[in-house]
Amino acid sequence: MAGISLSRRGIALIIAVVLAAVATVALVTYVQSAHSKGVPVPVTAYVAKQTIPAGTDAATIQSKGLIETKIVDKSVLPIGAITSVLDIQGKIASVDIPQNEIIVASRFRSPTEAGPGTQLINIPTGFQAISVEVSTIPGVANFIQPNDRVSILVQLPLGTGAQNANQVRFLLQDVQVLQVGQRVITAPVNGQPAGSAVQQLAGKVDLTLAVTPAQAEKLGFAILNGTVYFTLVPPSDKPIATPGRSLKNEYAR
Repeated sequence: MAGISLSRRGIALIIAVVLAAVATVALVTYVQSAHSKGVPVPVTAYVAKQTIPAGTDAATIQSKGLIETKIVDKSVLPIGAITSVLDIQGKIASVDIPQNEIIVASRFRSPTEAGPGTQLINIPTGFQAISVEVSTIPGVANFIQPNDRVSILVQLPLGTGAQNANQVRFLLQDVQVLQVGQRVITAPVNGQPAGSAVQQLAGKVDLTLAVTPAQAEKLGFAILNGTVYFTLVPPSDKPIATPGRSLKNEYAR
């Protein structure tokens, strides 16, 4: 009797396994068939509960409840949609994520990675980067390119109370250009928030230069108190001493 009872339990177990396999195959077949026929297939998706600004880290997103789960049709689930908050752990949003947008892993990046549109610059050891906004003509008519060398002229007053006392002279010579970039602004379009369109400010250019701390002080003072002008110089150019120019020696050789 014991042998017969064990055999029946074994048969029952086998039948249960077979039925489970058949049910799984049937379910998969149904889902695939339903999807191919356009029948809604509900899946869980992670969605932005409100707009998530670029630069927001995953920890803040979780602690403030900026994402939530929703049941959506599988057909609208984008490629790369996260299946767990662990998929973005330790990362930050690289762009603004609008409310109700399904969270996609490609929208996030490591904090050490450059974001979209970011241009990395290599600052030489012992130098600092400083940016100067100038109009087209003082900026050598946009001929300046990254890694060029420039010299900087400045116009400053000679002294208090002196008549026609402005002087122009070289402030810095043979300075490395790290980056050249046009200043841009964004404007709302069709009800979209600022950032959806880009418009260039005509006649303006930003020059980012490599300077020493002392040079940064000189240039900062010149920008805040005078007028700066740039010259483009060849790589082999060497700084030379000049007397500067004012009305007293404008016509001197």
